[in-house]
Amino acid sequence: MKEKEEEKDLLRAKLIKTRNSMTRKEVKTKSRQIRDRFLESSKYSTAQTLMAYAAKNNEVETEYLIKKAICDGKKTLVPVTDLKNNRLIPSQLKDFELELEEGTYGVFEPRDEYLRPVSPLKIDLVITPGTVFDLKGNRIGYGGGFYDRFLNTLREDALSVAFAYEFQIVQDLQDVIFDHDLPVDKIITEERIIERGS
Repeated sequence: MKEKEEEKDLLRAKLIKTRNSMTRKEVKTKSRQIRDRFLESSKYSTAQTLMAYAAKNNEVETEYLIKKAICDGKKTLVPVTDLKNNRLIPSQLKDFELELEEGTYGVFEPRDEYLRPVSPLKIDLVITPGTVFDLKGNRIGYGGGFYDRFLNTLREDALSVAFAYEFQIVQDLQDVIFDHDLPVDKIITEERIIERGS
């Protein structure tokens, strides 16, 4: 158990280091390719309520996507970290520029006066962050388990989609993941779309 956790931590740290070494131009170019693939998909067009993280530290950028989803009339949510109860709370965002501030772990979250909690059961699609993914949709997050617990609260037909750079994809994470680590349904990189189980 301890060895598995250590291996997981090493892999996470290695991939974060690689991601942090990317130039702004690389981040912008690859993020745009990933985002465009997603926006062209039927899953985006049919989703009425979606949740996306506000990117930081060279994560695949989501600002344009969040603004577009709001503009397209979709109920657009961002996660709020509730440390006291060890969970994520989806909150509706109406104005990206006005309503967000730096919150838990340096992640941008709505200021208190703009908190608009939404039941996870209303969500059609979640953009899920992570540090490492494999071809079966398995993921390593940031170590807090917030998304694993959150994905467990969604409807069975809700879709979880990860945005990742191609270098974040490895062949198989089976040896380092635990039973509580939930896979995502789809991973979109700048080069391809990986469907879980395909």
